[in-house]
Amino acid sequence: MIARLSLLLLLQSAAGPVLTTDEQDLRKFEPLARAAARSPNHKALLRLIDLPLRVNTGGRTVRTHYYRTKQSIERNFSRIFTPAILATMRAGPYGTVGTGKGMIGIGEVWFTRPCHTRICDLEGPSPFRISVINR
Repeated sequence: MIARLSLLLLLQSAAGPVLTTDEQDLRKFEPLARAAARSPNHKALLRLIDLPLRVNTGGRTVRTHYYRTKQSIERNFSRIFTPAILATMRAGPYGTVGTGKGMIGIGEVWFTRPCHTRICDLEGPSPFRISVINR
């Protein structure tokens, strides 16, 4: 039994670290989000958004606005995805925080696994979706 366990540990260490599902999915999400932030086509980024999208603005007094449709996001795209937000998405660090969520930069953009707490059919290129923008 000890020999089997030692062999298993040896094989795992030879294969590299064992990644969680969130870490594996982050490896899929990160290049898609970086490319979408570089693209002049807003549709690539719209495919990565979970509805409603929450946008927090302001310094001391935070104002929150919820965009409930893709059309409203598209109409307000430049107000939501400012040059600073897009730059963070292109170059900032990506990481998971807890289970089923993560952030880009130092919290400017948050993403979640939309089907984590409810039953749904998730269509699209990534299991993560952008859920909050902090500007």
